[in-house]
Amino acid sequence: MTFQLAELLNEMNKNEPDLKIDFIPWIQHHPNELLALGTSRHPDGRVPTRSKIAENPSLGAAPVMSSTEYNNIKSKMNTIFKNETLLREIQSDVWKVHKRVMDDGYDKWSE
Repeated sequence: MTFQLAELLNEMNKNEPDLKIDFIPWIQHHPNELLALGTSRHPDGRVPTRSKIAENPSLGAAPVMSSTEYNNIKSKMNTIFKNETLLREIQSDVWKVHKRVMDDGYDKWSE
């Protein structure tokens, strides 16, 4: 719509240079763009750029979390997040559910 409006206004103003609407070139991606989400890091912890990931594709993939601790926690979290009954109870009365889980020994659970 923006480009159509600019074109219409330019036509209405007969493309007079004082009134002409032009747009600067848009740069969607740049080789020096930092890509932090879902990527690995350099050995010193820096976030890789788009060009560095192109040079070294292993920087583009985040490390897979597959430790025993991670898998145990993921399993426990899935029992909570995929339990529709519990989620509905939380939506209706978070304090009642909070008391119940505290009484059940989940002292790390929070509202």
